[in-house]
Amino acid sequence: MEHPNYYSILPANVRYDKRLGKPNAKILYSEITALSNKDGYCHASNGYFAKLYDVDSTTTSKWISLLVKYGYLEREEIYYQGTKQVKERRLYPLTTPLGAKTKPPLGPNAKDNNTSIKYYMITTYGKVVGSELINKLDLLSYADDKRKLDTANVVIRFKDKLNSDLLLYGIKRTRDNQIAGKKIKNVAGYLTNIYKHWIEAGITDIAEAKAESEARYREDVDKEVYRDMYEAGYTDIEEYKEVYGG
Repeated sequence: MEHPNYYSILPANVRYDKRLGKPNAKILYSEITALSNKDGYCHASNGYFAKLYDVDSTTTSKWISLLVKYGYLEREEIYYQGTKQVKERRLYPLTTPLGAKTKPPLGPNAKDNNTSIKYYMITTYGKVVGSELINKLDLLSYADDKRKLDTANVVIRFKDKLNSDLLLYGIKRTRDNQIAGKKIKNVAGYLTNIYKHWIEAGITDIAEAKAESEARYREDVDKEVYRDMYEAGYTDIEEYKEVYGG
């Protein structure tokens, strides 16, 4: 079997997470990061991993499920158009568990190798989405490079669904909200929701994104005006505005 000659990473939070059990799932995680070098995600099958590690497909499926369960992998299934038949499975390696409220248990000598992660970001994601997008990740308020890597994974996920201008605008908008004082605990999740909303709304460029955002803001303001109107005892908006302005 041909083995990928790519750089792989095994972050401390994966290495020392006792919930993953024996080292097998952790080794598999490292392999998945190596196989993600080309496209930013891994599309190898359970059968591929079974042959690689000389186990059955059920075993590799359990390892992957553990990594997904504890937030170290995000799994996406691509279907043939108009069917429920899976065309391709994509595994996105994450270094900060999705939805984690606390850090995974670490061993006494655990130390994050941020240098390796930064190198991985530059070599892997720089090739896939371009250096400009990777540099934009530095605009986000992160304490370490691991979370930037998770955000880079989000960009990778949506690079075929949104154009680069919108991808950059999503990062800028996230940063602007941070500067404005909005507390965003999970920046990768926040950015994911922005991108998903744009796709669902059929937004294809920055002008449409800005217009839609302004419309939503106006709608929220109007809701507040009507709420204040009813609290003041008015039922006619024009009468209310004459008294209170607006």
